[in-house]
Amino acid sequence: MNDVEWKNFIEELTKQRVNNIAIACKNKNVGLNTLYRKVSKLEKTDNELYKKFIKLYPYKPRDVQGIDFRQLMIESILTGISQRDLALKYNIVFRTLQRKFKNIESEDSRLASIYKTYVSLKNGKSLPYDILSELEAEYVPQKVVTKEENLENRRKQFIESLNVAKEGKEKQLVKHYKEQIERIDLQIKNTEQKGEGR
Repeated sequence: MNDVEWKNFIEELTKQRVNNIAIACKNKNVGLNTLYRKVSKLEKTDNELYKKFIKLYPYKPRDVQGIDFRQLMIESILTGISQRDLALKYNIVFRTLQRKFKNIESEDSRLASIYKTYVSLKNGKSLPYDILSELEAEYVPQKVVTKEENLENRRKQFIESLNVAKEGKEKQLVKHYKEQIERIDLQIKNTEQKGEGR
């Protein structure tokens, strides 16, 4: 879709107040994350539409707030663990990890530069000892979040959103958040049953 079609789609979603925007996106053959990227651009070009959309469909990224991605980058350099394996270890969506690593370029250009050098090294070469020593001194291991903890965190986020929707008397959003909570409850139950079967 071009920019005009995206804006029309966003306006349509805002007027219709659909129960599940993921399904609406699927029907248009577009991704939910792409939709939110297009919406975020509206903050500068059409702030009123942006605010309406976000009020109706607040973006709730997976809770990765407890993870310091700068430390994960250092862990990758020190241990040789790949981004994909880091994502699996910390139960993070791979694309989220990639995006967070890219953001480090603007937050800590020194570390980003070291990481790029580390990635480009081949034939078993490693970074200079003094750089590795500095990184070891800075490194703070991150807590590994289990799948169960991640589900519980997401459930709490949806409960908070549900309460906000109830206050605003947004019936469709209340229904949507209740469905999401039920879905997560089912996932938690299934995870617990698999754990009991071991």
